[in-house]
Amino acid sequence: MMSKKEYKRAADYIQALRANQHPVEAMRVEKAFTIFFQGDNPRFDVEHFHVACIPAAPKRPRTRLIAHVRAGDCVGPGITRPEALENVETGERIPLA
Repeated sequence: MMSKKEYKRAADYIQALRANQHPVEAMRVEKAFTIFFQGDNPRFDVEHFHVACIPAAPKRPRTRLIAHVRAGDCVGPGITRPEALENVETGERIPLA
């Protein structure tokens, strides 16, 4: 019987295929591994393996818009022009102008 580490290694390989724009090949390999793993382990969970084969979306940093308003300016949604995008976690600012 194969170990969890080996199932994970197979899922990582299929994720890499999908990430490198080979979806048809990834589906064929996933199906082949699924048939093999079901024969190896009667408790093998096909749905769990399928989810593990899907690459995770890259995590986007939390950000906020930074704008400074002068006295007398009209303020409201869409009226002020943002000056920078700030990463909330690191404090790094990216100028937008």
